[in-house]
Amino acid sequence: MSKLGTKTVLLLEDTALAAWEIEDELREAGYDVAGSFSSCAKAEQWLQNNSPDAAILDLRLGDGTCVAVARILNARGIPFLLQSAVDPKLGELDDPSLRGAPLVGKPIDTATMLNILKGLVRPMKAAE
Repeated sequence: MSKLGTKTVLLLEDTALAAWEIEDELREAGYDVAGSFSSCAKAEQWLQNNSPDAAILDLRLGDGTCVAVARILNARGIPFLLQSAVDPKLGELDDPSLRGAPLVGKPIDTATMLNILKGLVRPMKAAE
């Protein structure tokens, strides 16, 4: 359960080690983490009854790309950033639901990710 004022970030990442590292960094920065979800289907199911303050989406997952999740987030006005090793020139980022989303390469640079995320939402540090 979120503490009052804590921002929730949905994490969609199918690589366990990367998910663990990102979750750890998010919690240290004062965010609550929804997930991490290893498939688009699981994230979509969570989104049926929940809304995060922001999201971090891995572009490619075992069950496809994150486009369907991005569309849901866009429809709700929820900001997100993408993480991927994909070369943007290959066209996988051309879907309208992904345009304009910040992109963090892989392997993920958590400092860059957190700086971008701060621009999307303003978290409050958890009470100590």
